[in-house]
Amino acid sequence: MKNFTQINRALVAKKKVLTFLLALVVGAGTVFAQSGTCGKDGDNLTWTLSGGTLTISGTGEMDEWILQYPSWYPYVSSIKSVVIESGVTTIGAFAFAGCSALASVVIPNTVINIFDGVFDGCSSLTSLTIPASVNLYFGGALRNCSNLTSIIVESGNTKYDSRDNCNAVIETATNTLIEGCKSTIIPNSVTSIGNLAFYKRTSLTSVTIPGSVTDIGTAFSGCSGLTSITIPNSVSIIEERAFRDCSGLTSITIPNSVTSIGNSAFAGCI
Repeated sequence: MKNFTQINRALVAKKKVLTFLLALVVGAGTVFAQSGTCGKDGDNLTWTLSGGTLTISGTGEMDEWILQYPSWYPYVSSIKSVVIESGVTTIGAFAFAGCSALASVVIPNTVINIFDGVFDGCSSLTSLTIPASVNLYFGGALRNCSNLTSIIVESGNTKYDSRDNCNAVIETATNTLIEGCKSTIIPNSVTSIGNLAFYKRTSLTSVTIPGSVTDIGTAFSGCSGLTSITIPNSVSIIEERAFRDCSGLTSITIPNSVTSIGNSAFAGCI
């Protein structure tokens, strides 16, 4: 189950930690690319912040905010909505991380890539619609979005779907659920639950894993509200850190079909 995409996500996450450490050492002023209520993002994009709405305009790719904070970071607590205008083709890694007041996002059908950690920590975000144009979506884009209740992939997307009104992002070709929320109902056609699929969904209290699932990745790490879980007989692999820091977990049933349990799969389940 570990592939290039998942390894890349892990590297990106580590780089983000290094970024925060760098900010503490050299001072936040050195990593702010811009100041004010407008600025540039990438070569051909601009942004404005007015009345709590961050609008990104232009044509082309957003920057990858891995080695520095985005230029609107000084106003992160004031951003209540994001409007990405037509012409923007990617949403860069960690672009809106930490926007705890962010409640709504508009993504145009020109966007083809959504990278890692884009909405990390957006605890006020309750719904997200992913356009049919997206052909690369990094699981983990919605990390720490504890109040998310609705995830919809628009019909016509050739790479991803939200079949059976599941409130999740499923990679169509592999039947892997790569992004879920507290109201996700895992369809019977899903065979794998990907890494970070439910990462730190602290409001998730229960989940039903269907008998079609054979592999559980680092999917439920940090789900502190999860109290019990039953793993079906179809599962053979529970990967490392799958249920790490699920501090509210009091019972779990593991069937005889499981042949591999990864390191720290239940670490922190006090």
